[in-house]
Amino acid sequence: MRRAVLLRGDGIGPEISTAAVHVLRELGVTDRVEIVEAEAGSEWWRSHGGNSYVPQDTWRLLEESDACIKAPFATLYTPGAPRSAVVAIRQRFNLYANVRPIKTFRGMKSPLGPIRHIYVRENTEDLYAGIEYSISPEVSISIRKTTYSASNRLMRHAFDVAAGLSWSHVFVVHKATVIRETDGMFLRAAHDAAADYPGIELQEMLVDNVAQQLVLNPGQFDDSVIAGPNLYLDILSEESAALMGGIGVVYSANMGDSYAMFEPAHGSAPGLKGKGVADPIAMILAAAATANYLGERRAALAIVEGVERTVEEGRTLTPDMGGSSSTMEVARAVAAHAAAALSSDLLPANPLIFPWSPSV
Repeated sequence: MRRAVLLRGDGIGPEISTAAVHVLRELGVTDRVEIVEAEAGSEWWRSHGGNSYVPQDTWRLLEESDACIKAPFATLYTPGAPRSAVVAIRQRFNLYANVRPIKTFRGMKSPLGPIRHIYVRENTEDLYAGIEYSISPEVSISIRKTTYSASNRLMRHAFDVAAGLSWSHVFVVHKATVIRETDGMFLRAAHDAAADYPGIELQEMLVDNVAQQLVLNPGQFDDSVIAGPNLYLDILSEESAALMGGIGVVYSANMGDSYAMFEPAHGSAPGLKGKGVADPIAMILAAAATANYLGERRAALAIVEGVERTVEEGRTLTPDMGGSSSTMEVARAVAAHAAAALSSDLLPANPLIFPWSPSV
């Protein structure tokens, strides 16, 4: 059996994790993929302390697994609290590409109409490298780490995603007009990568212009990959999530050469903890993406279709999407629609929701 570690996270994490596992179980994925639950996050750290949000036993389980499904974590600002757990996992497993599909589901209400594009974001460097210093009580410095090798590797991944979907356009986001050394290097790495993909056009765009164009004319990015440094794309992908109808239905894949971690793009929402109304769709899609990565493609595609039918039907949605259903009611509806799609073999042919090849 392949093995995936499930980190149930903080806040609403355990609730949406239960919902996601329910869907995997109903589709038969858990008969072939072992789901191992493990501790991690700020709530665990508050009880146990230490220099990491991830206990050593969990690191061991992650090392022995084939993939990770991660629920949202909360990163505390408390003095002495560890650095972000998700950043630590990304760096430990060299998960250098954060791939975030943006796709408006059938029936979703989006402010500017349906959109479809994919972000491929550098995941290990930039300001998220966490190299910071306080040199006086009134002066602090962050070092923006950028290397040619990581930038080029990321851009090659972006072109591979575009090629796999038969898309012909990659946008590279930058601010080299001001940040000339680091963004200049990123652009050089992007153009060097583009030389090996003659059928795909590379277009440079300033980060502030991308933010504006997403509001003025988001359709220009349809069937395109948007790639760039860590911080820029973290912000821009949240903007796109709002344009497609809400962060509650968006997940991210953290991809390396031999390991991957899948997660909902939203936070831990502690204000909703225990109320049973958290939207589980992003976590369900993260679990489906994990299944796809581990070779369970038909079940994963069925889950995507289950989400599509549930959203389009509009009867079983959580309050963030205008409904009044509970977390588990949504999970049961998705599972039922997915099972029906699987049995009738009515599966999406090549959805952008899983823009990579399985690991097996």
